[in-house]
Amino acid sequence: MRLTTSVKTHMEADKLAAQSFFKGLQFLQEGRLAEAEQSFQHALKLAPGRPSVLTNLSIVHTRQGRLPEALAEVEAALRQDPSDPLFCLQAGVVLLAMARDGEALTVLDAAREKGASIAELHYHRANALKRLGRPEEALVSFERAIELRADYHDAHAGRASLLAEMDRPEEALQGFERVIASGAAKAETYNDHGRTLRSMGRPADALRSYDKAIALDPHLAEAYTNRGNAFGELQRFEEELRDHDKAVSLNPAFAEAHSNRGLVLIELGRLAEANDAFETAKALKPAFDSVIWNQANLLLLQGDLDRGFRQYEFRKSRLAGAGKRNCQRPQLSRQDDLSGKRLLIWPELFLGDMIQFCRYGLLAAASGAEVTIAAPKKLHRLLTSLGRGIQIADADIPDTGYDFQLPIMSGPLALQRRDDAFPAAGPYLRAEETRVDAWRRKIGVHGLKIGICWQGSKLSERDGRSFHAREFDVLSKMAGVRLISLQKFDGAEQLQELPPGMVVEELGDDFDAGPDAFIDAAAVIACMDLVITCDTSIAHLAGALGKPTWVLLKSIPEWRWFLNRDDSPWYPHTRLFRQRSRGEWGAVFTDVMTALETEYGL
Repeated sequence: MRLTTSVKTHMEADKLAAQSFFKGLQFLQEGRLAEAEQSFQHALKLAPGRPSVLTNLSIVHTRQGRLPEALAEVEAALRQDPSDPLFCLQAGVVLLAMARDGEALTVLDAAREKGASIAELHYHRANALKRLGRPEEALVSFERAIELRADYHDAHAGRASLLAEMDRPEEALQGFERVIASGAAKAETYNDHGRTLRSMGRPADALRSYDKAIALDPHLAEAYTNRGNAFGELQRFEEELRDHDKAVSLNPAFAEAHSNRGLVLIELGRLAEANDAFETAKALKPAFDSVIWNQANLLLLQGDLDRGFRQYEFRKSRLAGAGKRNCQRPQLSRQDDLSGKRLLIWPELFLGDMIQFCRYGLLAAASGAEVTIAAPKKLHRLLTSLGRGIQIADADIPDTGYDFQLPIMSGPLALQRRDDAFPAAGPYLRAEETRVDAWRRKIGVHGLKIGICWQGSKLSERDGRSFHAREFDVLSKMAGVRLISLQKFDGAEQLQELPPGMVVEELGDDFDAGPDAFIDAAAVIACMDLVITCDTSIAHLAGALGKPTWVLLKSIPEWRWFLNRDDSPWYPHTRLFRQRSRGEWGAVFTDVMTALETEYGL
């Protein structure tokens, strides 16, 4: 009689446990997590240790962020039934949430080996592979998840995000737009969509995506700082600062947002606050190379060359193409003796940087080194004018036959003497005489010949250094002035949009048309009386040639022009004209016109 009663009681408990379990599943599906937890806990009280109940309770606790509890529960389920792939899947999800990516992949692979063919399994496996730096395998897993479930929007969004990271933005954009068109896009999807648009040079379009991300999740700090970056690319710095401020208010530990605040504070001229923002970011993330490099630019801008160039070494992990060389030989340091040694200096960053910093090859040669400068092929002809025993080689030459190697932007750190902060400031490049003669015959010698340039490369995300060619109109009307365009590629089309009566002489299709960069530009500059340019490679070329050069700068310029001075220690024949207020070029050209009247008697 007692046995019959015990069995009946047990069956009733099982029935009540099942009811609580299914009620918990319904609550979980509806997103009512507290009620789902209560139902699963009641089911476990009635029927302790049921693995299916433990696993679903683990799902609830995962979504609530209670990860240690979630892991303990799913591990208890797996101990009872290690063959169930759904339990392995949940264990993988929890481990991913805990950033234990290698363990997560092991568990998910175990489920796959048990024959599980579940779209969610491949999706989470893809995320683990992505975090572990195995993008090609991750892409295969995302695509397998989509193959198993064509409407798996999270997998489509994850695949698109991965394609963006793999520098396949067009494909990524298609993936994001598919999810958006379905109406299933989450805030994170719009955020990643915006980042992809920004990478494609479309910051205005990116703003709309960030707006949607923020509308869906007003607490998504990353969307605010990303929108801030888009505002910055559009020169809307007050709005940028507002968004970075919002990001750090939502997540005070968000080091990237503090670093971004520092960048916009520099643009706004609030340099002490910018340094504070960088220090906060470094305290939060001590190994944050990007913020150390950002702070280096600030230190250099303020003239703190010793500390600045030491921190500038962190550019190697910040900038695409910089520091990516597979070097075998030690990098030269200031303590090394160069006498009788072979040194390879290799290229980084942009052509203007090569022109400005190739002077350090001369300094190394003066210290007794046999110097080779590796450079893009198109610069070889120009750089051979360095002379003095400097050898010029292909950019990808290996450093194995040398005693030391040196990235060119590290020249100041390794070679700069404390008593000579700006070595070889005089002319150190030369134009080819035969070309100079040919261009002089073509250009003529009449009038005040001013070579002009107004547009830098569009590769810069936060430019503001360029202006429209029409700004030179006030100079074109000055008696005796001839404006001669040195502009190539970006910006040259603006010559078709000049105001009525404005004349800028063009040099023809054969100007620097061959494979060698700046050969004609150097010769033409040699024929000029003066060069007036924005901050671009022409400024460095004219400075290196020793030609009188006037560089027109935005209010807070790139670091190498420093602050509050009208000369350049890099180039003794260069004069600087600065914006008085951000974005205002009119007053700069008024200052230039006055200087022309005074110095050239116009």
